Order: sequence, then structure tokens, then C-alpha cells
Amino acid sequence: PQTYLRTEEHPSLNIGCGKNAEQGWLNVDIDPEASAVYMDATQPFPFADDSFDYVFSEHLFEHLDYASGRRMLAEVFRVLRPGGVFRLTTPDFRFLHRLYEKPDRPLHQSYMAWSLSAYSPEIAADFPDEREAAALVISRFMHLWGHCMIYDRTSLSHLLRRAGFEELAYPVPGESVHPRLAGMERHGQVIPPWANRLESMTVEARKPQIATTHEDATP
Repeated sequence: PQTYLRTEEHPSLNIGCGKNAEQGWLNVDIDPEASAVYMDATQPFPFADDSFDYVFSEHLFEHLDYASGRRMLAEVFRVLRPGGVFRLTTPDFRFLHRLYEKPDRPLHQSYMAWSLSAYSPEIAADFPDEREAAALVISRFMHLWGHCMIYDRTSLSHLLRRAGFEELAYPVPGESVHPRLAGMERHGQVIPPWANRLESMTVEARKPQIATTHEDATP
């Protein structure tokens, strides 16, 4: 990591990369593979203040409990350089709410039919009309993969601003005004891209050029 930080023009940190190590990035994971290195995102990051121009994390944040998530945001803020950008992609609670409130929408029916078939065949067998299983689809979504917290824009924006970030934007997954961050998401290769667009929420947030000490700036 230290060699990378000394030699990379725009050092960038990919947290929880899994199998998706990005060329030109410092890829870290709690269970590293290939070119990734070990890092526990719930603990203080092993990097100095103001080390990175970009930080990215996809579908990790929802696996952290609330306190660990707050610590991660504080650490991301600390290791970003002033003016640096953090891009985070995580499930969107608003989608789950819409799914429950309006199960008759054709796209929602398609999502529930796919989800039940792929992950809950025993439920699908008991509920041939997927609209009647909306609550069960949502329950499985919340717990099946070890999800701890599912945020909406309001709650996530609050935590990011509390950590000190500004200039929040919510682009479509895969799209960014920052070339370094465009096309980073890979979850749409694990599940159908259309389902990923429904599920996922992406936010980009900037560390101020002149950062001030913040109440959440230390873990």
C-alpha cells in the first residue's frame, strides 16, 4: 500500500472489493483475493490522513451495523484528501417500500418473480401469485445475505453530512461526472442489471477543500 500511495498520481481506495479488484486502485477486503490486501472496514483504516483522491465501496455498507457504518464514514472522510470524492453504492430502502406499497406494478411483479425463483423457491411454490408475497420478498432481502442496515436517501445523506461531507449527488449506478468513478459498479453482473438498478442507490459526496474537525471525524 505505501508503494502504491507514493507512486500513484490519483490514489484511489476500493473498499470491500471482493472479486472485483480494479486496476490502478488500492483494493482492500476483509477476505482478500488476487491483488487485494486485507482491511477491516469496521476498524481504523491503516492509512494517513488525506491519502486518497477517490474512495469507492459497493454493496458493503449494508452489511455493517449502524455504529460500524458511522465509523467507516468517518474513516473515509479522514483518509480522503481535501476535495476528494467518495462513491458509495448500497441497497435503497425506498425501493423496498415501493415494492410493498405497489406490488401490482409489472416491474415489481417481475422483480418479485425473479427473486422468489432465484433465492426462495419454497416461497414461490406456496405463492404462485408473487404479489401476495411482497412482505416475504422484502424480509428475505433484509436478512438473506447478512444485511444489517438498509438506508434511504434521507438517512444516508444525514450520516454523510454528519461525517463532514458536502456536495452530495445521487447518480445512476455506473454513471459519474468523474471519469475515475464511472463504470465502477459490478453488482449488476451478479444479478440481472435491471434488478440491480431497482435495488441500488449510489451517492457521491465530496470532502470540503478546507475540512474542519467534525464530531464524527474520529472512530
